[in-house]
Amino acid sequence: MTAPADTRHWQVTSAAEELVSAAVTIGDQAEWMLGEKDLRHLAVIKAAIAEAKEVLTAIEKDIDPDLAALMDDQVVEVDEFRLERRGGGKRTSWKSLSLWQDMCLRSRFDPETGEELDPASAREQLIEMATACVPFTASLGWRTTALGYHGFNPDEYCETAPAPVRVEVVRMAEGVQR
Repeated sequence: MTAPADTRHWQVTSAAEELVSAAVTIGDQAEWMLGEKDLRHLAVIKAAIAEAKEVLTAIEKDIDPDLAALMDDQVVEVDEFRLERRGGGKRTSWKSLSLWQDMCLRSRFDPETGEELDPASAREQLIEMATACVPFTASLGWRTTALGYHGFNPDEYCETAPAPVRVEVVRMAEGVQR
């Protein structure tokens, strides 16, 4: 590495550390302002947090595609960081009734042998498939990984469109198995 590159790398590391330090300081200041019941300065802090999040989110969205392009694989480890590429497809307009009907039909058969199951076993398999593939929460979005596990191609039951690629970066703790 050349001297200018070393300097630039040090500047990036330093700026990243300063960003985290500033966030901690803002948190401390907010706590103090809460104790003082200082509405004006709490509003200043809240507005600054919102503005900083907006700027940081824009930067993150800008660098994610380039970061993903530099990765040799879906998951990469660089020094103490684990990077994982995410995204790639956005699914909408699910054909839930068709998918549910196919799931009910498929649950009647043993996935390994193809033999028809007795009604109690088929019902048990349907419940297992449904709870794995449908989160019974407010969103009720299909779980595509679980659908694939049960032999369904999620893309056959919805419209797909490209989604922005994201890269999740996690700092690994020392001594953690990789």
